[in-house]
Amino acid sequence: MSTLSKPNVLGTGPNPNRRTIILVRHGETHGNVEDKAQGHFDAPLTEKGVRQAEALSQRLANTGFNAVYSSDIQRAARTAEAVLNDRSDIEIQLRPELRELHFGAYENIPWSVLRDEDPTFFKRWIEWETRASAKYPGGESATDLWHRVGDFANEILANHLEKTTILVVAHGGSLQSLLAQLLALRITDQWRFQFDNTSISIIKEHAVAPRVWQTKLFNDTHHLNGLNSNE
Repeated sequence: MSTLSKPNVLGTGPNPNRRTIILVRHGETHGNVEDKAQGHFDAPLTEKGVRQAEALSQRLANTGFNAVYSSDIQRAARTAEAVLNDRSDIEIQLRPELRELHFGAYENIPWSVLRDEDPTFFKRWIEWETRASAKYPGGESATDLWHRVGDFANEILANHLEKTTILVVAHGGSLQSLLAQLLALRITDQWRFQFDNTSISIIKEHAVAPRVWQTKLFNDTHHLNGLNSNE
């Protein structure tokens, strides 16, 4: 189940236009610390989140990007801005398609409140078989998120056909969906991925198969080692 176009079969020779996509989750927010369903709530970075983004910027300082896309929610946009720092040769393209799942009536509410106040819905959300179709009151289902992220992925792959490096800064949920679709997995497979704050994941197009992607790095946060040791 995917809106992302199916990959090609293995080719007969090398793929001269191997593309690279770098996936980054935003820095820490108070909602992360307090275990809230943030969704589209426009939470700012904490002081620690700002330092995480600065450490991420240093980590990626020598990485060249041909295109940068970010969720338009400020916690992601500020993280993307920190990564680019003073690079004036590239513009961040803010995309609402990369927003987190819209939790509707439960935006910016602790998960424990959702569990206690609406146990029937919460059970549908945590059960593997029903999670994809569980639509938040006034918000989205995981299937809705899957389709909007898939549409975004199709667009950027169509717009960047030559060898290129693309940075995508987004949220845990939207990154799960994006990675699962690029790897041609099922919608339920996305919840096996965990993206920590300012983690870096890298996928690269197969050497002989256009639109077939391979994971080169996943959820790497070693740039935060010094930061965490000073706390």
